[in-house]
Amino acid sequence: MLKSLNLAMNGLSFDGCSSLAAAIQQNDSLTHLNLSNTRLKDAEATKLVQALSKNEQLTHLDVSTEPLDTIRVSLCLKSKY
Repeated sequence: MLKSLNLAMNGLSFDGCSSLAAAIQQNDSLTHLNLSNTRLKDAEATKLVQALSKNEQLTHLDVSTEPLDTIRVSLCLKSKY
């Protein structure tokens, strides 16, 4: 069972983010996800926000040093927390 995933300092492409988003939606054991310094763009962030809104297990999300706009962060917080 995967409980923690650290992808910090790894560039995530759109395809990589799409795959990660699909996995997040279906995962029922992941509680910690570190996406700090992954150079997410708005399209990738949107995919992840949609996935996070459907994940009930994730309790810790690190997106520090990401250039995410306020709207994306707000949507994420409203949908999950």
